[in-house]
Amino acid sequence: MVGLRLNTPNGEGELKNIYMSELGYLMVKVENENKTFTSYNLGKPKDGLSIDDLIIHLTKNNDY
Repeated sequence: MVGLRLNTPNGEGELKNIYMSELGYLMVKVENENKTFTSYNLGKPKDGLSIDDLIIHLTKNNDY
Protein backbone atom coordinates (compact mmCIF):
# COMPACT_ATOMS: atom_id res chain seq x y z
CA MET A 1 0.00 0.00 0.00
CA VAL A 2 2.97 2.32 0.51
CA GLY A 3 3.44 4.13 -2.77
CA LEU A 4 -0.32 4.65 -3.21
CA ARG A 5 -1.08 7.98 -4.94
CA LEU A 6 -3.49 10.20 -3.00
CA ASN A 7 -5.22 13.54 -3.51
CA THR A 8 -4.51 15.74 -0.50
CA PRO A 9 -5.21 19.36 0.48
CA ASN A 10 -1.63 20.03 -0.71
CA GLY A 11 -2.21 18.42 -4.12
CA GLU A 12 -1.32 14.93 -5.28
CA GLY A 13 1.01 12.97 -3.04
CA GLU A 14 2.47 9.52 -2.47
CA LEU A 15 1.87 7.50 0.69
CA LYS A 16 5.24 6.89 2.35
CA ASN A 17 4.48 5.58 5.85
CA ILE A 18 1.63 4.39 8.07
CA TYR A 19 2.22 4.46 11.82
CA MET A 20 0.69 4.90 15.28
CA SER A 21 1.46 8.11 17.17
CA GLU A 22 2.53 8.13 20.81
CA LEU A 23 -1.07 9.05 21.72
CA GLY A 24 -2.53 6.08 19.80
CA TYR A 25 -3.66 7.86 16.63
CA LEU A 26 -3.35 6.22 13.23
CA MET A 27 -1.13 8.48 11.10
CA VAL A 28 -0.04 8.53 7.46
CA LYS A 29 2.96 10.34 6.02
CA VAL A 30 2.54 11.64 2.47
CA GLU A 31 5.27 13.00 0.18
CA ASN A 32 3.92 15.99 -1.76
CA GLU A 33 4.83 16.81 -5.37
CA ASN A 34 7.29 19.48 -4.16
CA LYS A 35 9.19 16.79 -2.17
CA THR A 36 7.92 17.98 1.24
CA PHE A 37 6.16 15.65 3.68
CA THR A 38 2.84 16.07 5.46
CA SER A 39 1.49 13.80 8.20
CA TYR A 40 -2.26 13.26 8.48
CA ASN A 41 -4.12 12.07 11.58
CA LEU A 42 -6.78 9.48 10.67
CA GLY A 43 -8.08 9.20 14.23
CA LYS A 44 -7.95 6.45 16.79
CA PRO A 45 -8.45 3.01 15.26
CA LYS A 46 -11.46 1.02 16.40
CA ASP A 47 -11.32 -2.60 17.46
CA GLY A 48 -11.32 -4.88 14.45
CA LEU A 49 -9.83 -2.34 12.02
CA SER A 50 -8.62 -4.31 9.02
CA ILE A 51 -6.17 -3.44 6.27
CA ASP A 52 -9.14 -3.45 3.86
CA ASP A 53 -10.83 -0.76 5.98
CA LEU A 54 -7.66 1.32 5.84
CA ILE A 55 -7.36 0.97 2.05
CA ILE A 56 -10.99 2.06 1.63
CA HIS A 57 -10.43 5.05 3.93
CA LEU A 58 -7.27 6.15 2.11
CA THR A 59 -8.65 5.72 -1.41
CA LYS A 60 -12.09 7.24 -0.77
CA ASN A 61 -12.56 10.32 -2.97
CA ASN A 62 -9.36 9.60 -4.90
CA ASP A 63 -9.21 8.91 -8.60
CA TYR A 64 -6.61 6.18 -8.26
